[in-house]
Amino acid sequence: MSVTLTPVKSSNIAAIGYDNDAAQLHVQFIGKPGVHRYKEVPQAVYEALMACANPNSQQTVGQKFAAEVRNVYDHIGPDDEKPKEAPSAIAAPRELTDHIVNPVNDALRIIVADQPGAGGACHVYIVRGSNQLSNPSFTAAAAAAQHGDALVMFQNGPIGDAGINGLTHEVLAAIVIDRLRSFQKGPYACTANEEALQCFVDGLTILKARTRERMARGVEGTHTV
Repeated sequence: MSVTLTPVKSSNIAAIGYDNDAAQLHVQFIGKPGVHRYKEVPQAVYEALMACANPNSQQTVGQKFAAEVRNVYDHIGPDDEKPKEAPSAIAAPRELTDHIVNPVNDALRIIVADQPGAGGACHVYIVRGSNQLSNPSFTAAAAAAQHGDALVMFQNGPIGDAGINGLTHEVLAAIVIDRLRSFQKGPYACTANEEALQCFVDGLTILKARTRERMARGVEGTHTV
């Protein structure tokens, strides 16, 4: 059965349709050939997406799609009439290296711990190599944390005195860069992602250049400006 696609105003979605019989959401992305289908999507989700196309809506179609469809429902690409078979073996974890520039970042290992989702990006990153229990802020952070919180703790104190006890800006930038690069290789590639990716890459390059300059002066890992 042919599904009628309704054009919508969005930065990365061109049109949306719904197959009532199959309970599938049909999405055509800007700059991408074919139609992407999402399985077992309730009609209410489709109707909520279309409601966001209203100029008076407080949420855009893209925001609604990202929150309630992407990585939530099984995805079938335009060339995949059948779901892909599960791989015979789980791929080995990847390790990121974009952040490496000085001893503290050399010691912090970023492991990509899950497989890519529908958009091509991963969701679980493990950072190894820091002793957060020794971080002076750990006690206050643990006391303030509530059930369901995700704790992000940065390096606190000179490395020579405090040791490696938290994350760095470079680590977080490397993780965001990895996710944006992955999205740009998948069905959610768009101009906004590309521009954001370039900003993060430029920012990481600047941070690493500053660190190298401080290392050359022998002041990296200290409070000296």
